[in-house]
Amino acid sequence: MIRADLNILYLSVTTDILDDEHHFRRVFLQGLGRRVKRISYLVYAPPRADPSPIPLARNVTLFPVRARTKLGYIRKAVRMVEALHRQEPFDLTVCMTPVAPAAAAYWFRRITGTPFLVH
Repeated sequence: MIRADLNILYLSVTTDILDDEHHFRRVFLQGLGRRVKRISYLVYAPPRADPSPIPLARNVTLFPVRARTKLGYIRKAVRMVEALHRQEPFDLTVCMTPVAPAAAAYWFRRITGTPFLVH
């Protein structure tokens, strides 16, 4: 098995991962978590959603980012990522969609220099 000592940040605005315990991305993240050091997945959540982190595996955590709009997600996600980055720096940011998550990744890179990938 290939392993990499990477601390990966995922950014997404696709909310269905919050509600479905068997969502394909959860399964993917759990599998990927066996090959990397840590994964933090920040996802847009509507204002009434529970903001508590959701552990998916020992080293994989889903963080709901509550915001009124997906554009509001950008600012709030960057603030949250900065706090997480101070605890344990990220090696790579991966964006699941190219608009709000990519904008957040861009601003995070401007602040910390952390490279990002959009797919």
